[in-house]
Amino acid sequence: MRYYMFKLNFSGPVHFGADVPGLGLEKSMMTCHADTLFSALCHEAVYIYGEKGLRYLIEAAEKGGLLLSDLMPYRGEDLYIPRPVVALEAEGKDPSQKKRLKRISHIKVSDVAGYLKFLAGEESSWEPVPPEFGAYELYPRVALSYQSNPRPYMVGTYRFLPDAGLYFIIGLGEEGDLDFYRALIESLGYSGLGGKRTAGCGYFELEDSEYDLSDTEYCYTECEEALARMLKAENSRLFLTLSVICPNDEDMDVLKDSSSTYSLIQRRGFVLSKTYSDRFLKRRPLIMINAGSCFPAKLKGQIVDVSNEGSHPVYRYGLALMAGVEG
Repeated sequence: MRYYMFKLNFSGPVHFGADVPGLGLEKSMMTCHADTLFSALCHEAVYIYGEKGLRYLIEAAEKGGLLLSDLMPYRGEDLYIPRPVVALEAEGKDPSQKKRLKRISHIKVSDVAGYLKFLAGEESSWEPVPPEFGAYELYPRVALSYQSNPRPYMVGTYRFLPDAGLYFIIGLGEEGDLDFYRALIESLGYSGLGGKRTAGCGYFELEDSEYDLSDTEYCYTECEEALARMLKAENSRLFLTLSVICPNDEDMDVLKDSSSTYSLIQRRGFVLSKTYSDRFLKRRPLIMINAGSCFPAKLKGQIVDVSNEGSHPVYRYGLALMAGVEG
């Protein structure tokens, strides 16, 4: 498996739906999950290559020849990953530390070892200070209807600092066509990613070309080297999930292990395909393992059909992209 990184520079704000059900349009996440990215790439594959391109993309994922991470933040040359879900060693710790940790969703790749030492109560230079990538914004909007009075509502977005944005990792098997995926990603920049695209949200440009993380000799920064080592690790004490995962039957033994620490989220939403139905239909909801969860062995995950009454399958991406963590 060869790993590549794409860095996205957004020209405006982004709107990614909140993980917590019921928060509505007022709440927007800073980051985007791998299943949302995969769905967006499927739409671009149909747009550029037709049904043949879509089938190529889905078959590559089903055969394990395509892995995607969540979209994670970067600032300058610093790359961040989800904060590992590991229990805090309570002895000798200030109770306020736990509250401060809750405000930190991502940590710098090169700080992972220091973070784990901090949790274990060992001497560490890492401090629970939330990194800054941008700011949340709230905009008023008005829903117009010919049958009732206009209804105001609020939309939440996130706007990145000039030197910040999101990146993701793509893992390709031996037969993976990097040019094919690069074309999809470049096209997606013009189509937009996430919600409220008609309001100018989610449009981006690629920062340079892709970064090769398959070997540390191709890396230029400390964070890139650390990430490349983590992706290639096979004998680590813990493996950190960099994507949302839908575990398969074989993964259940790992989930039951006492050293596994993970969090769950519910993934749902509407199907946007024009050929799926003549009306908007929801996908079947699915409980998934969130990024940042830690396990003693690698999971595999699976692709799940979440269609509901429509005319064709709707695939929810749930394969596991994991990185080895020492500590």
